[in-house]
Amino acid sequence: MIDPDTSLATAILKPIPTWDHRLRDYSSASCVWSTVTPVVLPGHEDPGGVRQRLNAAPDADAQRRLLLRLQQRVDNLLRKALVQAGFPSELVDKAEVVGREVGFRRGVEHARRYLLPRELTTSRYHVRVKWPSPVSGPISIGAGRYRGLGVFVAENSSYDTE
Repeated sequence: MIDPDTSLATAILKPIPTWDHRLRDYSSASCVWSTVTPVVLPGHEDPGGVRQRLNAAPDADAQRRLLLRLQQRVDNLLRKALVQAGFPSELVDKAEVVGREVGFRRGVEHARRYLLPRELTTSRYHVRVKWPSPVSGPISIGAGRYRGLGVFVAENSSYDTE
């Protein structure tokens, strides 16, 4: 690549080598993807204080309803992150999306153990997405996607899964 202002070479583009299986794991096509770094939610998961009300819930049914409400909010935010990353909402609506603090892959840290930049104050989750048809990578979503967070790898890759 040539800088048009200086006419100096600034970068070299090369195809991904076929022997580099690690790069292929991030760029191949797969129906199932999971994170190697957690996704930072693009909004607050509990703006209504549901977690605080859980302890004061009068019975198990009330707690179950509050937990379901919280899980739905996290699901909505994860789907929002997918749409913000450029996936069509029609495709995202058909995907199975699961978020949890423990990773889906062997060797990844618990989501809370990742330190976030000061300006990223929302929760973070490891995520697995099952698409209705193969999707090509690379995939990175969430509020930290430009900082190495929310990075996915194909499940049919050489990385271990749980």
